[in-house]
Amino acid sequence: WVLRTPQWSLGRSTQSRLVATTHSTTSSFTTHHQRHRSYTATATATTATTLQLTPSQQTLLQLSLAELQTRLADNEVSCVEVAQACLTQRQRVAQLNAFISEASVEHVLQAAETADKRRRDCPTEVRRLEGIPVCIKDNYCTEGVTTTCASKMLGGFIPPYSATVVDRLLNGAGCISIGKTNMDEFGMGSGNTNSYYGPCVNPYSKSKTAKDDSARVAGGSSGGTAAAVASYACYGYAETIL
Repeated sequence: WVLRTPQWSLGRSTQSRLVATTHSTTSSFTTHHQRHRSYTATATATTATTLQLTPSQQTLLQLSLAELQTRLADNEVSCVEVAQACLTQRQRVAQLNAFISEASVEHVLQAAETADKRRRDCPTEVRRLEGIPVCIKDNYCTEGVTTTCASKMLGGFIPPYSATVVDRLLNGAGCISIGKTNMDEFGMGSGNTNSYYGPCVNPYSKSKTAKDDSARVAGGSSGGTAAAVASYACYGYAETIL
């Protein structure tokens, strides 16, 4: 996983998309810190605008959760294809600073390949949300993956266990976590502007960087989770138990 840095929960409607939690049991999250409240975009964010989605990826990302599940069940699309689309979009919208840490591309694609294999070889064992990419708010414990609550104080905290809702979504329902999302520090705030890793930008804001005074807040304290879903980087996020 990559422990990211700064930039700003208003988001696109999640009525037909998943609102729940997720997690990764491995340590395939690379980490890197930047100084407190440094709002400088990373190299990834700087080059993100040059990344392009294919027409088929654009179509995939705009599907509702129910529509995506139908296509996966009918073998019209693979979990790997869905994961690749989400990973590309995650990079394209990196300047929103929706994620505090990101699952590695290798980890996500390996999980997607495993989901495809289960769908192909063991159809009776396919779980409710097998292979669906989601994100986790960074106040939910995730075994083996840094959980910061958007605070410098917890920058090195790696939980030895996962929250029940995380376990139910990933291991029980079969979702794939692509990252842990930004929030107001310890949930104290309503704009996702009080994060050690910097504010999260509203995806519908004309300005997409926190450095610009015209940028709009994403709401909070779950700004990163909503921004990730609203910007089509994943299909759902952590809030409710399935």
